[in-house]
Parts: sequence; C-alpha cells; structure tokens
Amino acid sequence: MTWFGAQAVFWAALVGAGAMAPHAAARCFQLDRVRPMAAVAVWAAGMVLRAVAAVAIVLLAVVCLPHTPRIPRGLHDLPTGFGSDLAATSTMLLALTGAALVVLARRFRAADREMGARMRPLPIKGPGGSVVVADSRILLAAVGLRRPRVVVSAGALGALDDAELDAALAHEQGHIRRAHRWVVAGAEVCLLLARWLPGTRYAHRELGFHLERDADWWAVRRCHDPNALAAAVCKAALDDAEHGTGGARGAARALAGAGAGHVTRRVRLLLDGCPTGTARRNAAVRLVASALLALTVAAGAATLSHVGAGLAECAAPHACTASAQEAARPAP
Repeated sequence: MTWFGAQAVFWAALVGAGAMAPHAAARCFQLDRVRPMAAVAVWAAGMVLRAVAAVAIVLLAVVCLPHTPRIPRGLHDLPTGFGSDLAATSTMLLALTGAALVVLARRFRAADREMGARMRPLPIKGPGGSVVVADSRILLAAVGLRRPRVVVSAGALGALDDAELDAALAHEQGHIRRAHRWVVAGAEVCLLLARWLPGTRYAHRELGFHLERDADWWAVRRCHDPNALAAAVCKAALDDAEHGTGGARGAARALAGAGAGHVTRRVRLLLDGCPTGTARRNAAVRLVASALLALTVAAGAATLSHVGAGLAECAAPHACTASAQEAARPAP
C-alpha cells in the first residue's frame, strides 16, 4: 500500500469513528439527561464533521484518485472536470459552493412563502407581543431569521388554558433568545452536503430534538410549570396527528417536535423536571464535542493538503503520458 493509501485509510477510519461518536455518546452519557446545549454541541459537531467528510470524499475522488498509480493508464488522460491549476479548481469549488447555497436559500424562501400563505395575521395583539393568525389548529412557532417573532393561532388561544399558553409562549421565546434559528440554518447546510452519508438524517433529527429540549429548559427556568408545558406539547401533537398534513406538519413541529417518538421523550423529560445531569457528565460531553471539532479541523486540513498535492500532480505530466509523448516525438 502506498503512503497516500495508508493515509487515506487512516483518515477514513478516524473520521468514520468520529461520525459515530455522537451515537455512542448518546448511549454512554445519556444525552437526554445532560444540559441540552451540551448535547446540541455533540450532535452539531457530528453534523459538521459529516459535512467536511462528504466534501473531502468528493474532492479526493475527483482531484487525487485519477492520479494514483493503481488507476489504469488510459484513465489518467480523461478530463476530470477540474482544471490543472489552482485557479480553475478554486473557481469550480466556488461554483459548487454557490450552487449549494442557492439551493438552501430557495428552500428557506419556499418555507417562508408557505408559512406566509398559511398565516393571515388578525388585527389583534396576542399575549406576550405575539402575532395572532387565523388558523383553527394549534399552532405556536418562532418564525423569521433576522427579526424573529412568535406566532400563535386562534385555535391555540382557544385550546390551551392560561398556564399552558404561557409555558408554550415561553418555549417559543426560548428558541429566539437562545438563537436556535442559526443552529438550524447551519444544520440544514450540513444536511445538504452530507445527506448521502448514512446516519446524517438521524443526527439532524437528534439535533432538532435537543434544541426543543433547550427551549423547554429555558421556559421551565423562567418559573413556568413543566407539567403545563408537557400538556401543551401533547395537545399540539394530538392536533398535529389529526389535522397535520403537508405544510401544517412543518408548522406544528415548532411546539410538538418532529415525530411521536420525540414527543414522548420530551414529555417524559418535562415530567421529570428537565434533568441536566451532573457536572462531571456535562464536562465529559463537552470534551467529546471539543474532540469532534478538533477532528473536523484536522480532517479539513489533511484534505486540503492532499488536494494541494493532487493539484501539483495534475500540473505535472504523468509518467505514462510523458513516455507516450516522448515515444511519439519524431527523431531529429
């Protein structure tokens, strides 16, 4: 095995182990019972590592693999779609990055248009400065990126009692105050890049679950009854199961969470008083997140190093091609 092959195997094994680290940490440290943002850090670091790994696989396959010694001779002269110099490759990478960002922006814009089409604000002011919309279903959500606001439906005002409504509104304010929208946006970028890697969707769902936990924890710390918040979550989930289809499900998830399994876990933790674990366990979880971030930086640096070496190999004529050109050159 060549030195390049040995390095590739080493980094593949290391990154693969790192990508599975959040799954192992969820079992070893019971991430449901540590501080929510510590669990968010682990799953977010895992998502970033997966995105870097996905980009690295594509770059190494396109730039470096065609110029390894074991590739058949005829494949060395095939166009790879990348230029033989750094400028052409950088242009191609920037174009791919721009395309990914355009797709992501269109996805967010479509979601905003769908939400805006469903939400017809009523000429009344909701509790806590919220915006009341004409919808018979139970809907509470924190919407918007630059200027987020809490939206509550007329159906929620009628279905929830005062304690449940106050706790649910505090939950949505927690999403805004804790800046969860930026974590969600970053997670969407990572999901877009690493969707084809096994386990990425599960990691994305777990990240969203722990963001909901963090908003629950923020609301309970503001002296709101966890039992009332659990009741509001259950009512929203039941309403979502009865009426939620298509875009309605996406809106109802803001309070009820993504899926019945997550609702069950959230309600159980709320009834237990939002446990946050011991200081030692939280420190261990933060150490895992820091190790994953360090591994991500190292893997990214190693990828850039290999890609740079591959570009240098691209710039120089391959031995097989040089020999063929020398043989075809007419004798003086």
